[in-house]
Amino acid sequence: MVKIYMMPLFFGMFALIIGLIGNAALMAKGVMIRSTVVMAIGGIVNVVFDYLLIFGIGFFPELGLAGAAYATVLSWLVIAVLMMGLIVRESLFSLAFLRDIRKAMSDLKGVMVIAGPAIAAQILTPIAIAVITRSVAQYGDDAVAAFGIVTRVESLILVGILSLSVVMTPFVAQNYGAKKWLRLDQTVANAGRLTVYWGLLAFAVIAVFSDEILGTFTQSSNVISLGAPYFWIVGISFPSFGLLLITTSFFNGVQEPRLSLQLTVVKSLVLTIPMALLGAWWSLESIWVALALANILGSVYAYKVLNRWLVGSDSELPNKSILADYRSDFRFLK
Repeated sequence: MVKIYMMPLFFGMFALIIGLIGNAALMAKGVMIRSTVVMAIGGIVNVVFDYLLIFGIGFFPELGLAGAAYATVLSWLVIAVLMMGLIVRESLFSLAFLRDIRKAMSDLKGVMVIAGPAIAAQILTPIAIAVITRSVAQYGDDAVAAFGIVTRVESLILVGILSLSVVMTPFVAQNYGAKKWLRLDQTVANAGRLTVYWGLLAFAVIAVFSDEILGTFTQSSNVISLGAPYFWIVGISFPSFGLLLITTSFFNGVQEPRLSLQLTVVKSLVLTIPMALLGAWWSLESIWVALALANILGSVYAYKVLNRWLVGSDSELPNKSILADYRSDFRFLK
């Protein structure tokens, strides 16, 4: 079954790459609304053709699991074509590099200075997830099912923070290149507070409605009972998770990919993996505690690294009171 689903995805991976790179290039130029619309169109195509190809509606063949894969690849192709259209329209695509390969290679080397550490950081996260899944699997299939559900719900409810981290890099890079130091300080402060607010709100929602949320994905009372504590334990660390995420995006924006990689290495290899393996010796809930502690400790480390960079950049932000900013946000309540 894995082969049936994965083979079409492997063949269509080129389209996914074109879409992702195109989206990043357009966002870096400030073309955010149209690129977002293209991604939304791709999502709609995926949903529609999932229904048509999985169940064989109308003249479409009933392909089952393979139909889901083909629908995904089709959505990638649609996104790739539309993204290429926008890229050409925005004059971001040119074959002029073919006239001077040496200069093109020099430019590519400059890109890889940023991309290399970023690629390494992206590899570490799936490795950590694989180790966590293996640890969770010790407690049975229901535990794995619960972990799969809660992590997907987590990705959905934290979409605001995830989106902010994506936008953060090009926005910071533009202002860093223009030497708009005040705007960089404002970006760090505002993004940090927004992340904390979103994380706390997300935690409140899933903590109160944990059983109901899980119940929409499974009828198994055992899966629900195993997954609900994840929301209560790991959920409290959502703000910390978000702060670490936007800090790594910030460092990529100010051309400090090694610092971004450093944060990811500490979070994944130094904290998450060892603590999850240690927690697995006791109980499933101990794994959830380990993940929460990894988020919190990772954000503390990220704060120290970010603060050190800001001090070295003569920023005024380290001298300001963080609590004063939060108090000012709630003055309207008085």
